[in-house]
Amino acid sequence: MTIFQITVCVAVTAAGLAAAVPSASADETPGIRLNPLPQCEEDRARFCSDRQGGADIRSCLIDHAADVSTACKQDLERFVQMRRQELSSGGGLYAFGGPPVPLITYDGRYSPGANSSSFTDNRVNITAPVHTTGTDAVSLSLLGSAVHIGNPLTLDSGRQVPADLYRLEAGVSYVSKLPENRNWGVRGSVGSASDKPFASLDDVTFSLGANYGFPASGNGFWRLSVVVSNNSLIGNYIPIPGVGYLYKTDTFSGIFGFPVTSLQWTPLFPWSFSLGIFGPNIHTEAAYGSIDRFQLFSGFYWTRQSYIPSERDNVKDRLTIEEMKASAGFRVPLGESLLAEVQAGPVFDRSIYIGSGPLNRGGGSVSLPSEWYVSTALKLKY
Repeated sequence: MTIFQITVCVAVTAAGLAAAVPSASADETPGIRLNPLPQCEEDRARFCSDRQGGADIRSCLIDHAADVSTACKQDLERFVQMRRQELSSGGGLYAFGGPPVPLITYDGRYSPGANSSSFTDNRVNITAPVHTTGTDAVSLSLLGSAVHIGNPLTLDSGRQVPADLYRLEAGVSYVSKLPENRNWGVRGSVGSASDKPFASLDDVTFSLGANYGFPASGNGFWRLSVVVSNNSLIGNYIPIPGVGYLYKTDTFSGIFGFPVTSLQWTPLFPWSFSLGIFGPNIHTEAAYGSIDRFQLFSGFYWTRQSYIPSERDNVKDRLTIEEMKASAGFRVPLGESLLAEVQAGPVFDRSIYIGSGPLNRGGGSVSLPSEWYVSTALKLKY
């Protein structure tokens, strides 16, 4: 199962900050009743007393950014930063019934292989809303990726590791708002994750999921879900129940639950911290700067990718690539809707193994020496 890391970026200036704030339809989160701009109340009464709705008020305040108080300007910056961090850390509030965002993302990673095999990983993801009303939203997604291992590898069981692995996937999702700040949604996808995509029906991957969300007391929101997949890092062919609780304050946004936990903390601009957990995948990051201008960051990642090898002894066997990475890098906007990211660092505790279940190495494994890597990313909101 893949986490699509989504980042929307727009260059932020006093004249152009309005473009960085989501539209009204994309800005309201079901069940969350929190004023994200507490230092702007006087400026709101002064400049925007005739506006209704959070997004409309924020757009008005941004139009008057040159005239509002310094405290209000900082609230506006913090709000944009938090929304961008939520999107870049695995979905944020949009996993809780928010509308889809039109995005195209590219990620490319390269390890030179001075000590062992070189390693490249390139992926493209497209999300396209195709139908949106006041209560319903339908979106399509496409994912394509290719991993290349420069030199042949052999597991300790004698099995060969394919040099090239591919992932192709198409998905559709539907989200509907219900009365009393509730919502529900479904998502399905089909594709292939293998060294020989679609070579056999046994190599086809699928996932189906459903969720239901409802407000808790105060500023909280609950989400219940169930997902079943035949290529999951948590469990194959087994319906996986999920529960999540969303809580927000002026500087903190958190989803607490299983299998997803996602935390974003912006204690004092321009500092921000994030933690994301999806099953066995972990992402942590500390950043300094505005993601809509220039941001430095450092992170730690523990990741796993799962594939269905075309030649396997057991139909349930999966090939897993597991590794840890530490990184330092920067993000910078290129124009009004494009974000560029560069990061580099060591990749270590690397292994490739085959087994019939998550973390199972019954089909053999091989450890790879530590290496350095560099990666680039481009993320476009269209």
